[in-house]
Amino acid sequence: QFAVPADVFVPAYTSDQVTPARAEQLRCRAILEVANGPVADAAEPLLAGRGVVIIPDLVANAGGIIASHLEWRYGATATPLPADAASIHAEVKARMAAAVEIMVAKAHGSGLSLVDAAYALALERLSE
Repeated sequence: QFAVPADVFVPAYTSDQVTPARAEQLRCRAILEVANGPVADAAEPLLAGRGVVIIPDLVANAGGIIASHLEWRYGATATPLPADAASIHAEVKARMAAAVEIMVAKAHGSGLSLVDAAYALALERLSE
């Protein structure tokens, strides 16, 4: 059911599940993309026109990727993991905060949506 009022809608199943028709039914202020590409490209402008903020999957899923990378780095360098998880959480939080700040600045500075800004930054970083 897509017409249920909510503050945040979290599509977490598959890509393109929020079609333009379903976007019209949504009654939320924000969408947190947990699935890969759950909002169809054609639905994004409809949602943006209604002021619905889409938090892109690239960002929503990044915390787990960062934590996995840190665990890999500790293993690859034979460095023992910290005794408490707080230090890993702090590093993930710091990296996520920095990434979100850069994404929001890119979006506001370029007139892009958060989704487009996240992808633009990803492409820029790949080309470095």
